[in-house]
Amino acid sequence: MQAKNQRQITLKKLIVENYFSSQEEILKALKNAGFEITQATLSRDLKELGVGTYRHDKYGHVYHLPDEAFIAINDDDVNQLFAIKSLKISKNLAVLKTKSGFANSVAAILDQKKIETIIGTVAGDDTILIVIDENVSKEDFLASLKKHFKNIMKVYKS
Repeated sequence: MQAKNQRQITLKKLIVENYFSSQEEILKALKNAGFEITQATLSRDLKELGVGTYRHDKYGHVYHLPDEAFIAINDDDVNQLFAIKSLKISKNLAVLKTKSGFANSVAAILDQKKIETIIGTVAGDDTILIVIDENVSKEDFLASLKKHFKNIMKVYKS
């Protein structure tokens, strides 16, 4: 059972980090990660995890996780979000750039955290607008993010 859990965690991370358009590609990536499984086992794992596909403009149909699974594997660290590219702040607004198609999932994580300095978020395809409380300084906002996402400074662009 431990091997299955580890395999599914690895599978989730691979799907978040990459654009896979076939199960063969996923099987190859799992093999490179040390998991040699059959296509039938992969199909069962994908079904159990609720993995679906969506149409990506550049890569065609690609596999993705439902938001709940994305949040479950990425709860403790912003670098675990894999999809985040940059964070910029201007007065009481912040713009968080993500990989294409990931903004809603990342915004859901931010909203779930109920960060006291954030009034709300609005997500598009690859961009999240974060509205910061107007009485909060940039430094205090960053400090509040660091409480929840210890490596946020790696994506912050001043």
